[in-house]
Amino acid sequence: MNNHHFKTRLIGNQFIKLVSCTSTNDVAAQFISSGNASNGTVISTKEQTNGRGQRGNTWISVANQNLLFSIIIHPEQLLPQDQFRINWVISLAIQDYLIVKGLSKVFIKWPNDIYVKDKKICGILIENLIKGKLINTCVIGVGLNLNQILFELDTITSVSKELDQTLDLEAELEKLIMCVDERYEQYRSGNLVKLKQEYLANLMWKDENRVFQKGEIFFDGTIVNVDDYGRLIMKTKNGTEMFHFKEVKYII
Repeated sequence: MNNHHFKTRLIGNQFIKLVSCTSTNDVAAQFISSGNASNGTVISTKEQTNGRGQRGNTWISVANQNLLFSIIIHPEQLLPQDQFRINWVISLAIQDYLIVKGLSKVFIKWPNDIYVKDKKICGILIENLIKGKLINTCVIGVGLNLNQILFELDTITSVSKELDQTLDLEAELEKLIMCVDERYEQYRSGNLVKLKQEYLANLMWKDENRVFQKGEIFFDGTIVNVDDYGRLIMKTKNGTEMFHFKEVKYII
């Protein structure tokens, strides 16, 4: 295990590098329990043996080819009902990074994925610890496909596949962390309206009539908003409906 830091204002002021672990979110939880996690700590690994996604999904990534890391933050005065603001921050930061790298048609897929065109390139898992009436700690897990070329599904891509070049993992991680730091500073400065506007403006399928699935039912709907609780707001034949995480699937 190595401990370094980035030249940022907050994110990455403590940087833990691991060769392998079950999940960087698991390691982050251990650091928090032991009292060794400072605000902005980044934990990265070259391999995850039990990577996790939303709602118990697994995140499979080939060792030594992708960016796998978690960020520990202690947000100030963040109420549980406002927790989705952290999604704005991390989603926009990853999009910033990908656009600077030269990728086009980069979208945020509600609630926690980043897509390039119609293919997934990044997954995000945010886990929160509540103390009293506030969120005391957020653990932000990120899995970004960087150099991996072969995938089990043709609906997945990587930066390397899109650019047709191999990239340096450590250099790219630093660039991405700097993007997160910039967006988190925007959040800390209170510029919430602009953050939400940008998040919605880059939301995949927003204002488009598309097919979705809830349970066994397929239906037409148009995404119009995501509320402060992180619920998807959609216009359907039944009027305006709200959906929680993983309650609906995107179809076509």
